[in-house]
Amino acid sequence: MQLVARNPTVTLMCVCSGSLLAANAGLLRGRECTTHHDLIDRLEKLEPSATVHGNRIFVEDGHIMTSAGVTSGVDLALHIIGQQLGHKVAVAVARDLVVYMRRTTADPQLSAWVMHRNHIHPAVHRVQDAVARNPAADWSATRLAAVACMSARNLGRLFAEHAGCSPLDYVQRLRVAVAREMVMNSDLALERVAERSGFSSAHHLRRVWRRWEPASPAEFRSTAR
Repeated sequence: MQLVARNPTVTLMCVCSGSLLAANAGLLRGRECTTHHDLIDRLEKLEPSATVHGNRIFVEDGHIMTSAGVTSGVDLALHIIGQQLGHKVAVAVARDLVVYMRRTTADPQLSAWVMHRNHIHPAVHRVQDAVARNPAADWSATRLAAVACMSARNLGRLFAEHAGCSPLDYVQRLRVAVAREMVMNSDLALERVAERSGFSSAHHLRRVWRRWEPASPAEFRSTAR
């Protein structure tokens, strides 16, 4: 295994708990890495000198790459295909695999589509399901409340209690997720991306985007490619 660490022509991909095996072999010494979110503490103990990222889909450090859960191994493979064969080939492979969304090294392990859903309140779930089916729809507070069959004020209280966010924040998170997908996988101008993801303008999209994304849409598109 040490031959792998010393040979820059070899690319090592570690999926999920495979990062622990690499750490045991001394391959992650002083490197940036990640693993499944349930195993982060174990990886940190196995290799204290490593910089372990606790909420990343995958991490690339030279020719050694580590990923989170099993499905993130697909994202890592698509990333390498994109590097070696180009973005269009990677998108075609993703489509052939019926992978709905290609994620990048900047993506968190918990996506907007699963965040804020660790609860059992049926009305809140009903609203979240409706928004997820069409994030770009005109989701006013009144319309969201109508889906839940309650007042907007009561819905806001229930979202805060059970989902940990406001109804508007939930809508905007999903819209940004849709926008990220279009920014990464298309050449659409930002005005068109904003229109298709439910924002009133590119300026509106940029303003909301900054709440959850460290890089601008243009920087994200450049990095993703």
